[in-house]
Amino acid sequence: MDGIVKVCFVSIRAYPLFDPKCRLNHGGAEVDLYNYAQELVKDKKYIVSFMVADVGQDLIEQYNGIKLIKSFSLKKNIKKIFFGPILLHLALKREDPDIIISEAAGFETGILCLYSRIYRKKFIYRTAHINDCNKMRIKSKWWGFSYAYALHGSDLILTQTTEQKRLIKENHNKFAIVLKNAYNIQNVHETKKEYILWVSRCVYWKRPEIFLKLAREFLKEKFIMIMPKTRTHRSLWNAISAEGKKLDNLELIEKVPFKEINEYFKRAKLFVNTSKYEGFPNTFIQAAMNKTPVLSLSVNPDSFITNHGCGLYSNNEYGNLVQNLQRLLEDHNFYTACSNKSFEYALKHHDLKKIIEELKEVILKLAD
Repeated sequence: MDGIVKVCFVSIRAYPLFDPKCRLNHGGAEVDLYNYAQELVKDKKYIVSFMVADVGQDLIEQYNGIKLIKSFSLKKNIKKIFFGPILLHLALKREDPDIIISEAAGFETGILCLYSRIYRKKFIYRTAHINDCNKMRIKSKWWGFSYAYALHGSDLILTQTTEQKRLIKENHNKFAIVLKNAYNIQNVHETKKEYILWVSRCVYWKRPEIFLKLAREFLKEKFIMIMPKTRTHRSLWNAISAEGKKLDNLELIEKVPFKEINEYFKRAKLFVNTSKYEGFPNTFIQAAMNKTPVLSLSVNPDSFITNHGCGLYSNNEYGNLVQNLQRLLEDHNFYTACSNKSFEYALKHHDLKKIIEELKEVILKLAD
């Protein structure tokens, strides 16, 4: 296709990335598409729009050349069930994009795919979690049928890792292309490393209680936990908050705006992940790009931690996690090597300027 290509990213919970005053929580999937959109709009061959939830903003807003489009409200009521799909359809019809890109499974995913079929547009779905690639979403969610339709009806599936690509083929018999999470990677100035960091939403499978357990074992170290509340796991947040207050060496922060979070990674000695499972967490990249080694209990997507020397992986054994933390704190030469290799890895594999060229290639092939 010659000329301009209209690309619409659909990420319903992404509005606070554009307007930090919004209190809506977001995750890594929203950040992925936000980063791609910010870089893609710099190329005048593309008109970039971004569809988000109705949180009381204007119907259309502009942020650095990106048109923000309001769709439906996230309030759980009968109106969302009946009118959400209609509002999403009308918003898409007004924008009339050539390419629709979505990430993170939800009831709206199938609607996006259906719209693309009806109006002969192209729909790209990008996986955000390992459960997007097995059959967990389809079997366990009421909107699973919608997600199954989107997977099989999409024009292209993008994945975060080669492991996810394999699982998409194995479980859904669909070909996928790996498009890695990406950030603007810049040279890191020497910064005093002050604390051990944990950053994630408050959900059970992130296992925040394990980070508290670590803090109890390393009382001479400072621990910082950044953990936004979630609507469905308030009791967990309350329990972690209550236990955290008993520890003098732990600071619990409920929420940090996206544009400020990098400062926490910059000053962290180590970044700890305690999740049972993930996709490819952006927090791993945020740590690596700031020369902060990763200490992971159970998650090692595409074995990047071990293959690239970005920290230590604990094979889902808490005892290993403790020993690995001890080693990174005490072995200065090993720590420095992990720190340097982390930055090298981030620059080589997750630099936004490189990754956006891969996305452009994908878009142009579909647009032809």
